[in-house]
Amino acid sequence: MKRRLLIVLCLLCMLMNLLVFSVSAEASGDCGDNATWSLSDDGVLTISGTGAVRDYIYEGASLWPLIKAPWRSHSSRVKKIVINSGITRIGDNAFAGSGIKSVSIPDNVSYIGVCAFENCKVLSSVKLSKSVKAINSATFKGCSALAKIALPASV
Repeated sequence: MKRRLLIVLCLLCMLMNLLVFSVSAEASGDCGDNATWSLSDDGVLTISGTGAVRDYIYEGASLWPLIKAPWRSHSSRVKKIVINSGITRIGDNAFAGSGIKSVSIPDNVSYIGVCAFENCKVLSSVKLSKSVKAINSATFKGCSALAKIALPASV
């Protein structure tokens, strides 16, 4: 009897370890023709590769060919966004609704899409590079903690 109980307890412990591992595992995928994303356990969403990040929708059902950003289901975990220097375009609704506090747009990015940071309610700091030429409508709509943003002369 004690042996069976011990075996059951061991199996339960092994199952719990598998569950914890799968919940804390890093998420990743593609977000453009040559762009990828990864979300670390500490909430850093990193966009890597070259070229454009796709356009996405923020709310509602998927509208072909637009879909929700692949990291959208993890948006409450996203605390910081790191966009690597090979990225040239941030797509529509790309980071809408995420819990980021600050973002720095690297030098290669020249375009920021419609509603790209919409409803990022704790976003308080945005650093734009001098290469940004277009910031579309409602890019920072609903960013209630964002008190000030310095626009480069190129916009």
